[in-house]
Amino acid sequence: MFTPRENLRELFATFNLTLPESLAAPLNTSTALFGNDTLPAGLAADSVGLSARFWDNGVAHSSFSRPISLGQEGAGFVTVENIFIRLNSTFAPNGTFGAQGTRLPDGSYVGYDAATCVELFEPWVVEVYNSSVSTPVMTRIVGKAAEIMDLGKEKRRGNPLTVEEHPQLMRVLNSTGYLPA
Repeated sequence: MFTPRENLRELFATFNLTLPESLAAPLNTSTALFGNDTLPAGLAADSVGLSARFWDNGVAHSSFSRPISLGQEGAGFVTVENIFIRLNSTFAPNGTFGAQGTRLPDGSYVGYDAATCVELFEPWVVEVYNSSVSTPVMTRIVGKAAEIMDLGKEKRRGNPLTVEEHPQLMRVLNSTGYLPA
């Protein structure tokens, strides 16, 4: 499966992100192709941003996940998902497929389709009510990567924690500490 770089650029732009350098580099055909495989006719390797290999094993739904960012910048995680679908046309008689296999003895064929998705996993602060008689319930979204603040309404036992007394205390939710954890 080959995803054009321009399609990736558009997907990242929907999240106001620029295309990562790792996807802007030319396709390395020695790792993208296997054995005697060749690029599809008319596809220029320099226009491809990424590839994913799926085996011809009859599995109807396969996916390949590629991490782009593991949260080191603090804004969350970014992955690119490649999804490959194989479906016999008898299950989707009105279906439209990007490619079709050869006709089978019963007149049907296997249709092939694919999708590429950019996924963001971002830190958000939510307000939750924890009852002793039921499971916790989210009551509202406070904000994206919001600072965790004392609103003066909490019931507290003891003195509040301060950064001066506890330098390791963080009051901003982000993903920078993910890898050590």
